[in-house]
Amino acid sequence: MTDPMDRITSALAERYRIERELGSGGMATVYLAHDVKHDRKVAVKVLRPELAAVLGAERFVQEIKTTANLQHPHILPLFDSGEADGFLYYVMPLIDGETLRDKLNRETQLSIEEAVKITTEVADALDHAHRHNVIHRDIKPENILLHDGRPMVADFGIALAVSAAAGGRMTETGLSLGTPHYMSPEQATAEKDLTNRSDIYSLGAVLYEILTGDPPHTGSSAQQIIMKIVTDDARPVTELRKSVPPNVAAATTKALEKLPADRFETAEAMTRALNDPAFGHVGTVRVRAETRTAGRRWLAVLPWVATLVLTMALIGVLGTRSTGDDAVRYVNIQLPDTAPLVFIGEAPGGTGQPALALSPDGQRIVYVGRADTTTCLYVRDLGDGFAVRPLMGTEGAYAPCMSPDGASVAFFAGGRLKRVALDDVQVTPITEAYWSRGCSWSDDGRIVTNVGDNREFVIAPATGGTVQRRRLSREFGKWMSQAEWLPGNEWLLDGCSQPNHLCAYSLDAEDVRFLAMDGPPTARRGAASVAGTSARFLEPNYLLFSHPADNVLMGLRFDPNTLTAEGERVVLQRGVRRENARGLLQIAFSTRGDFLFAEGENAIEAQFVWADATGAVERLPFRTRVYGAFRLSDDGRFIAARVVPPTGPDELWIMDLERRVEERWTAGQLLAGRSLGAHEWLPDSRRLLVAGRGDPSVLLEVDARTASGGRVLWEGSGSIIPERVGATGNAFMRVDSAGPSMTYLTLTRIDDLERLPGGPAEDALPPVDGIPAAGVLTDFSPDGDWFAYSSTETGPYEVYAQRLEPGSRPYRISRGGELPRFSPRGDGVYYRDGQRWYFVAFTGDDAEPFAAPRFVLEGEYQNVAGPEFEVAPDGRRLLLLERTAASSTTTLHLILNWRKELEERLGGGQ
Repeated sequence: MTDPMDRITSALAERYRIERELGSGGMATVYLAHDVKHDRKVAVKVLRPELAAVLGAERFVQEIKTTANLQHPHILPLFDSGEADGFLYYVMPLIDGETLRDKLNRETQLSIEEAVKITTEVADALDHAHRHNVIHRDIKPENILLHDGRPMVADFGIALAVSAAAGGRMTETGLSLGTPHYMSPEQATAEKDLTNRSDIYSLGAVLYEILTGDPPHTGSSAQQIIMKIVTDDARPVTELRKSVPPNVAAATTKALEKLPADRFETAEAMTRALNDPAFGHVGTVRVRAETRTAGRRWLAVLPWVATLVLTMALIGVLGTRSTGDDAVRYVNIQLPDTAPLVFIGEAPGGTGQPALALSPDGQRIVYVGRADTTTCLYVRDLGDGFAVRPLMGTEGAYAPCMSPDGASVAFFAGGRLKRVALDDVQVTPITEAYWSRGCSWSDDGRIVTNVGDNREFVIAPATGGTVQRRRLSREFGKWMSQAEWLPGNEWLLDGCSQPNHLCAYSLDAEDVRFLAMDGPPTARRGAASVAGTSARFLEPNYLLFSHPADNVLMGLRFDPNTLTAEGERVVLQRGVRRENARGLLQIAFSTRGDFLFAEGENAIEAQFVWADATGAVERLPFRTRVYGAFRLSDDGRFIAARVVPPTGPDELWIMDLERRVEERWTAGQLLAGRSLGAHEWLPDSRRLLVAGRGDPSVLLEVDARTASGGRVLWEGSGSIIPERVGATGNAFMRVDSAGPSMTYLTLTRIDDLERLPGGPAEDALPPVDGIPAAGVLTDFSPDGDWFAYSSTETGPYEVYAQRLEPGSRPYRISRGGELPRFSPRGDGVYYRDGQRWYFVAFTGDDAEPFAAPRFVLEGEYQNVAGPEFEVAPDGRRLLLLERTAASSTTTLHLILNWRKELEERLGGGQ
């Protein structure tokens, strides 16, 4: 008799090389395999033969397509599925970690903090799936993988696919879907149509076990367990563990209610309860508030009906509501497939930008939508049917903001701030504005926006006229992102100092104050400073902002007159689309207190890929993370990348492309009290130069093969930034910069590194003239003869190249574009313009040394602070970060009279 593993090995040989069996469960056997096409390790799950026999390949593959489209940081993605020699299989990433079951077997119970964290992150994954009409049906510790401490839900929707494919024939297999200990009562009694509340019950059972050490119901047989699930109540959590907070115990109890209608309506509601100390299961304000959302939640069951019904309901609600109608209502806004909302579009840098605006009366939505090969602004009149209409003359638009009267919208396109009237579609340029990240319109007719290098903002009359420019000191202005007017038009709200703190700025930029938790602002950042980004103010006294490391909207009570925060910050909405490293959320508010947002992931997570001009993309077998700047070794074997973890300081990871392994650099005490600075490879491609920022700063040498420790080359005051170490042995270091001139050191022997940066004067080149103040140095040529930079001195970013010698003149090699990178072959320069990459070849002509730019590739690749793409040693491929989040959406969520909910959750109000 043929061994099943031999059969499956033979059947999948062309695509997957089966190496060994990893384990088996009720529905499938799991094998470790090598993906031949993509050269990576994967997990192949093969359904049990008796199950496959009644399903049929075509129906199973058809059903599993729905689940394959789920993309979420806490959902294990599905790579592939199909049929081979009678076997039905599906393929997932091979995760380096353990299951929650493994952890519970070892520890029995987890800390309350960890239990709540795991549960809320799994709930976030469930909420995402439920909104896409996918129910897991088999939530249990075995299906929750722990990857770097972060839960990832596996087999998402597989049970649904099996059930749907089998129809009523599951009894023929002798198997049931779901695990008895975690089945909901309706699943245990074989009800056919399960809802999202079945998953909520299962998650409640998992949380119960994490807290107490046992599932809520146990027994000697599956039949006995099912009988208890249907008839018995679980013992209260606090009887078994007295330290469980009341709200966590109440949330667990509510999730485990027998009747689905008595459970949480959504996984999101369960998350809010777990993080709300005031939550109680019976008779509390929070529970009453949740019951108002019932009209919204059935959308997950019938989305094709909901689009029509809710839109018609929305027309009625918005067309007839009066000022006395203050009920909280939840509605979905469906956009046309031909004009979806676009998160990135034509914004400079290829980064996600604000894409939503809501009129003050809540009657109109303006959004950035797709228009052929570009973007433009669209208007959706909520009280007037289904149609959206484009605003002519807004091609290339991003980051809209509404006027206080709702008649006009400001936006950015082509390096300018513009205004368009919504009814007569008249477009008026206002001022130049490069690298802006949103705007805010005051009630006295002024528009404020950030520009340039994160330290400058401009205030422009909406009708045109004299523009005021304000520049902040380095101490405070490093991470401005999206300034917002506060009432009275005397203060601006924004980020400051680091990307995760909030400040108020005076209009003359002379007074900067850190907002503090439950108290007045301070002149310096401290332990009580408010951590967050994407700050917004909602009348009369609410400060809203993004969680520093996640796609979560949070809130505080806030007095705009004294800049004083009150009370505790509260999680208000999870699953809001977040853009770029500055944490911009896709949100908008009306002055009457409506809340509009786009659902989505943390869009700054990405995966390393190789891409070339033919369109070929090779995804590398390294983890999806939030990455920062990265550098490729000269021989192309190693990537050294900054990684931004959810909490704690940035890390340096080293990826070995030859061995397909990755390892975190452990600094020991070398960076004690300092933050991670820039890094660069030495010519031997085995050692790194790493800068540590602090007082004093340090320059370290690290061996990439051990990824631990290192030695100090220099320690002292000043700024040390390794820019490029050429293959010829010349080491170029930027020692310091001040104004338009930059000073460098060049070394002919690597041994001389120990004399940096205080080496003999003969090692230092004279300052190179001609670099404009707005220039951003990026790269040196391999032979050390040229350097390249981008500049906004004459308009939008342009790329220049210049010889590294006194008296040389700059050559403009592009109109538009930034981040030039020399090819290791020495034949030219690559650069990025938005989401497109170009190549400029050397001509060999001293008079005209550069050819015209040539298009190379286009794609939705991540923009990070610092070097964000590299060129392979052969000069033909680019190393890029591919985004994992969706680039567009056709669904928006609107909460009418949301301020009423803020009053209940945060207090304050009118």
